Amino acid sequence: MTLHSPPPTICDLTGRHNIRFKDALGLARTFAPNQPTPQQVPLSSSTGRVLSAPLFAAHSVPPFANAAMDGYAIAQRDLDRAAYGLPLGPAILAGHAPKDRPPGAASPITTGAPMPVGADIVIEQERCSLRGGRMFLTTPPSDKPHVRAAGEDVKCDAQLAPAGTIMSPRLAALASATGLKTIAVQAPLRIALVSTGDELVAAGEPLSPGQIHDSTRMFLSAELQKPALRLIDFGVQPDHPQPVAEALRAAVATADLVVTTGGASAGRADPIRAALTETGATELFHGVKMRPGKPLGLHHLDGVPIVTLPGNPFAAIVGYYFVVRAMIETSLGANIFDTAQVDARLSADFVRRREVLEFAPVRLRTDQGSARPTATIIARGSSACLSPLVAADGLAVLGGRGKLLSAGTHVSVLKLH
Repeated sequence: MTLHSPPPTICDLTGRHNIRFKDALGLARTFAPNQPTPQQVPLSSSTGRVLSAPLFAAHSVPPFANAAMDGYAIAQRDLDRAAYGLPLGPAILAGHAPKDRPPGAASPITTGAPMPVGADIVIEQERCSLRGGRMFLTTPPSDKPHVRAAGEDVKCDAQLAPAGTIMSPRLAALASATGLKTIAVQAPLRIALVSTGDELVAAGEPLSPGQIHDSTRMFLSAELQKPALRLIDFGVQPDHPQPVAEALRAAVATADLVVTTGGASAGRADPIRAALTETGATELFHGVKMRPGKPLGLHHLDGVPIVTLPGNPFAAIVGYYFVVRAMIETSLGANIFDTAQVDARLSADFVRRREVLEFAPVRLRTDQGSARPTATIIARGSSACLSPLVAADGLAVLGGRGKLLSAGTHVSVLKLH
């Protein structure tokens, strides 16, 4: 990670409350986990992993000159005699070593078969006929040689991809074609998830009075199921500081980044802050000037960052999208979530309730002839509402001076997939 100025020390940051969102995001990136160590993995299981070193071709592609189609391999100098017939040489098949071709002969050859010594063009079989053991050219030849030269696609030792590239099936196919079997990738970033909430019940389980089904852990568990990540789930802890503190100690001992959900406010029933104090974690900030998600916080324990997300689902998801993802991608040096932000125009006036940064689900529409889409806010709602997120194309970042944002105001929108 490149920093334009020396990063602040933890001592400089202790006790920061209700900071601006851009400052919170800057600190989150500054204290993102270190890049994971490299490891060698089989090419067959590399999709989605992040290259820890540049990828180079082990050999050229194709490794030898070969026929681009079925036909007859001849020498260019023998083309003028082909109409009068050329003697047949031995057939050359794909997957077999090239055979010697007698001078002046036409050797039957299949697509992909190696060109014999002395032959430099392939005549398509559709232009030829066979009579008396000779090949006759019956129609004028193409002006193309129909030969794939050695290294035509990739040269030996050519760089296929730089470090930080996310392996795709297409790149894996190219690497395989060049003879690679294993590649160097970053070890998965280990992310521990610690949830709290006596009211939370797993999906499908019966509810007792006062309980709700857990949605935030379902979302985070699905989001973090990526080849470049390894999720370590510590389940839902009871709303008491001691078991939460024990879970946090175990999490920092096994993970590169810890994410907690719930119990992050200042209420007497919120155990996260009390547990963090019990563990001796250093508070980098707690409380951000944003809506929803004000209780968002960042701590540091034994060299491991801990992000405390709010308990309300929409607020937690906003904090995840804009802060946790930024830390993960900073650590990996790769855009593993295919994150994209677009510049859009508000379709209608929007009045902010307070002059804090606000995030709202929007639908995007691009009118014909317009380079910039319009963003229509589909809900304001509470930080606990999830249904607007399902219907949204993205999350609009609503900031600036004053409470009124007029129609046509430019806003940044994080696109959702």
